[in-house]
Amino acid sequence: MATDTGTNRRPHPPDSCSGRDGALRELRFATRGAKIYVQYPDGSWSGDPMPGQLSYGQATALDLVGAKISAAAGRDEGSAGKVVTRRGVQGSKPIFAGTRIPVASVQRYLRAGFDTAAILAEYPSLTEADIEAAQQFPAAS
Repeated sequence: MATDTGTNRRPHPPDSCSGRDGALRELRFATRGAKIYVQYPDGSWSGDPMPGQLSYGQATALDLVGAKISAAAGRDEGSAGKVVTRRGVQGSKPIFAGTRIPVASVQRYLRAGFDTAAILAEYPSLTEADIEAAQQFPAAS
């Protein structure tokens, strides 16, 4: 059983969403000062705010958030195998185009003896063309 950490918090079972069909579609939360309270599917609140306590309530549509994250995480197919530098990203060190993954990180894996499949398991947004580009790119000094 998972428990909330903090004062005046009560345990809440991790399977509280088990009666729901499909994924959680909305997250309801409230703030009061620096505290954030999350509403559970059964209507109770984390942190047990006092009755009548003034809080600013919010609801976030998780489908919209997920769609925005997926769109932002998408990588242009034409960027595979290309190494670029972008000002303000990873200290302007070489990265794989369309990512924030430093080429030097993949080169360290290669020097340590990892094969392409193992590196792709660690960095699923990369492609075999990216690994080849890292092999051919001059090693960081």
